[in-house]
Amino acid sequence: MPTPSCPPADSPFNDIDPGYARFDLPRHHGSGWTDLHRIAHGITLARGQYDFTGTFEDHYVQPPECLTIKIMVAGELHLQVPEQRKPTVYRGAGVMLRQASEQQTFNREMVGHFSGVSIEVPTPLLEQLFEDQAETIGGPHGTELLLDSEHLCHNLGMVTASTLLTSAMHTTVGRLHAEAAALQMLAQLIDHKPWRQGPKLPLRQRVAVQDARDILHDEFAHSHSIASLARRVGINECYLKSAFKAATGQTIAQYLRGVRMQQARALLEAGECSVLQACEFVGYSNPGQFAAAFRRIHGVTPASVKGVKDAP
Repeated sequence: MPTPSCPPADSPFNDIDPGYARFDLPRHHGSGWTDLHRIAHGITLARGQYDFTGTFEDHYVQPPECLTIKIMVAGELHLQVPEQRKPTVYRGAGVMLRQASEQQTFNREMVGHFSGVSIEVPTPLLEQLFEDQAETIGGPHGTELLLDSEHLCHNLGMVTASTLLTSAMHTTVGRLHAEAAALQMLAQLIDHKPWRQGPKLPLRQRVAVQDARDILHDEFAHSHSIASLARRVGINECYLKSAFKAATGQTIAQYLRGVRMQQARALLEAGECSVLQACEFVGYSNPGQFAAAFRRIHGVTPASVKGVKDAP
């Protein structure tokens, strides 16, 4: 899923920090920003968040050969290659992989709120990761792949985007959080190679996993054991654990933690509660454990989130 991508490749990086560049949206278009970070192994991270006052139109250049992981968190995007008759429309959250043998220029339109990230992996690193130096996404000429929402790397992509967008890149700890999230996402993709069609889980297991996910989203403040979940979704405990990990890329405990932290962040950003109230609302009895889990997921402390109110 395309994101507010990097500016054209010839955009200058900061003279003070050659690994960082920031670009603010002109005021007559609304408010927002995008920035770029060069991290380990030549990987470039791009982050962007915008609120457009109208339809925003521009174009950007996709470099050849490199693999780009694009994670769209929210918004609507119309993306078109010049030779296309009609643009491709993307809405809501999604993860897309793009790799092309030639440089491509894309025209794009965005409206309203938009946020997302991209991770650009250079060819030399890809050649090290793929020892045969020949593997590409979708064949010898490269292509793009939109991951199914049920793919194990899709949910990890959403967690990765959340970490990248909230990491304080001006601090060493923030940069480490961002690098770790990007490298974990890349490692998962290389391990599972979503561009290769693998065997699907049996229907019964897919249904059980979806039922379990629904329960975790609806009852995120409750404690859930594997045994109780397995009984409720009508499947053996071992099958549920393995199927859940295969479908989401996470254990049940990790998935529940992510759901809780997303709920907590939404509450804090809205200014509807204090940190202690958010902690209790999502099912934590220990504020220290809550703060540690929140920081592990979002890269910032709960108290630093904009909108959080003082405890009564």
